[in-house]
Amino acid sequence: MKSIENINFFRNIRHIIGRITGKINSSEKIKNAISEFKRISIILVSVFFILMLWANRVNLYPENILIWTENSIKSFSLKSYFPVQIQGEKIITENLQLNDGYIIALSDSYFNVLSKKGKLIQSEKHNFSNPNLKSAGLRHIIFDRGGKNFKIASNTRTLHSAETEHNILTASISNNGSYAVVTHSPRYLAELYVYDINNTLKFKVPFSDYYITNIEMNSSSGEIALSGISAYNGDIISNVYIVDSASKTVKSQFELPDNMVTDIKYFANGDIVAIGDKYSSFINPRTKSVIKKNYENKILKFYDFDKSGTLCICISSSVNESSRDTLIKLNEHAEETMKIETEQSFNDIILKSEKIIGITKNKIFSYNMWGYCEGHISTEKFYRKILPSQNKNVYALSSCEIAKVKLSGFKSDS
Repeated sequence: MKSIENINFFRNIRHIIGRITGKINSSEKIKNAISEFKRISIILVSVFFILMLWANRVNLYPENILIWTENSIKSFSLKSYFPVQIQGEKIITENLQLNDGYIIALSDSYFNVLSKKGKLIQSEKHNFSNPNLKSAGLRHIIFDRGGKNFKIASNTRTLHSAETEHNILTASISNNGSYAVVTHSPRYLAELYVYDINNTLKFKVPFSDYYITNIEMNSSSGEIALSGISAYNGDIISNVYIVDSASKTVKSQFELPDNMVTDIKYFANGDIVAIGDKYSSFINPRTKSVIKKNYENKILKFYDFDKSGTLCICISSSVNESSRDTLIKLNEHAEETMKIETEQSFNDIILKSEKIIGITKNKIFSYNMWGYCEGHISTEKFYRKILPSQNKNVYALSSCEIAKVKLSGFKSDS
């Protein structure tokens, strides 16, 4: 009996030790799991920050940090300055742009930059006969189309001024600070010059078949898209070139017959839209596919573009004040996502969030994401152009004055 009792005693002891050991092992497993989770979390957070730094590496250049700091200091203000008179006698609507919340206004004699509150942070006189403007990132390129002078500027100061050997046809600038200038050439119809952020010539490409009229740079892919025009049997022919900065050559081109391309844009996904007088062409450089969206035998009056994947066009049977305009939203695949037959003749349109805002001679109309008119508000002045602003506001240009108009209190005609 004693031997049996001893056996049971030792079994109980072993069972108790086993339970204690199990709890210890379980506790150790939990501690190890928590430790492993912390380690993985630290690795994931570190990878996230490394990717964020890599994606924003251009903005972390010492010069870019200095420019950003200057912009922030000079634009700081607690009060609103609107309406603001732009220096100069006239400004064409294409030279009024919005870049990262700043209002960029290039008049016939001055280069002006305004903060979100309308504070003038730069006003520099120029002597360009035909001034043109392109903005991207922290910089702008101002050039004299048909002349030989151009300059690179930040929101607060001129960074670089230069003179080309031959007359300038067009120019553009990239988010990463590199820029391109297209000029006439004695041997070719046009020649592309590409410079880095330090104003050093990286490469040049000649063009013999088409007269280059538009250029757009894509910093994320290193591509440069150019459009050119030529004539064949009395008809205008456009052509889109894709230049690869790595190989410094034209890697593909797309002929667009019976169309004069007036602008070219990159979507965020790398696709291109070439906006012409007869139709817009949606180009996928990777698959080399082209989808054309014609204007239903109507006139293209205005358009607005969103890099995320939207082109909004305003077409009409005429350009007089009695025309009834049609608004069409297209995605990057040229598919109609909205079509609005209006009773209005617009002076300008913009995309604002999911809405379309259109301005007439004395009213501003709002159309919601489903295409229904939310009504109109009356304006005190005749505005030629509008730009989206924060919250329920738009910037509006009359003659040479920029006002801030609140989009509220819409009224219906019914």
